[in-house]
Amino acid sequence: LNRMKIIGPNEFNTATDIHKIVMKYKPDIWCIDYLSLLQTNNRDANAGVVDMMLQLKSTVHQSNSLGILLSQIKHNTIESRNNKIPTKSDIEWGSQVRQFSCNMYATFYPNKYYRKDVSPNWYFLVDAKSRNSAGKSICLHSNPKKCNFVEVENDEEQFMRDWLDG
Repeated sequence: LNRMKIIGPNEFNTATDIHKIVMKYKPDIWCIDYLSLLQTNNRDANAGVVDMMLQLKSTVHQSNSLGILLSQIKHNTIESRNNKIPTKSDIEWGSQVRQFSCNMYATFYPNKYYRKDVSPNWYFLVDAKSRNSAGKSICLHSNPKKCNFVEVENDEEQFMRDWLDG
């Protein structure tokens, strides 16, 4: 933890600010929670997100780092359909994020929607996009009381994958 640096939201406003921070601290991995909080000079929201994504992609390449963007699901997309597993089109600013991302994962806690069909500790990182390799969803057990996740054993992993695919 002594290698972790948390930069509060009051210390940056734009993708240019993020670039300066990444170049100053030279992290191997950096993460932005909620892309929409970044400001842009562009009056068109879509063009503004594209500008930010271009700047963040440039930051990744120039710093030789891994950038992780956390985004929320668009309001009322999953609730209105039978299959509750998130897809890349559910992601806020999905088309712009898809264009620039190498990998996209969506978190999925099936017990929220399918209480009778699944264990309450099942948790998935659903592979929504893998540009450079064959993507694979990640099966986990969640333990909210300990605030952690644990990888599942092989037998249960296959059972969970079959459930997710079915």
